[in-house]
Amino acid sequence: MKHYSRKTDDNQKAIVATLTAIGATVFDCSAVGEGFPDLVVGYHGKNYLIEIKQPDGKMTESQKLFSALWRGHYSIARTEQEAIDIVS
Repeated sequence: MKHYSRKTDDNQKAIVATLTAIGATVFDCSAVGEGFPDLVVGYHGKNYLIEIKQPDGKMTESQKLFSALWRGHYSIARTEQEAIDIVS
């Protein structure tokens, strides 16, 4: 299995701040690796797994596999507005 560096995308900090500002709880999971999404977000009694990508960012193979096998909510956010739309 190919390993990727565990870094956050440049837009992640702004997305986390935006989600927190609307009242969501946000747990940063970007260091987990193995395709697990960057954020676990709780909002209005529901949980969301959100992968953060730059506007032109592509998913890794491990991210594609994780999202294909995951049976719960999984989304990709590239902007603050997309993150709000996911949880709204």
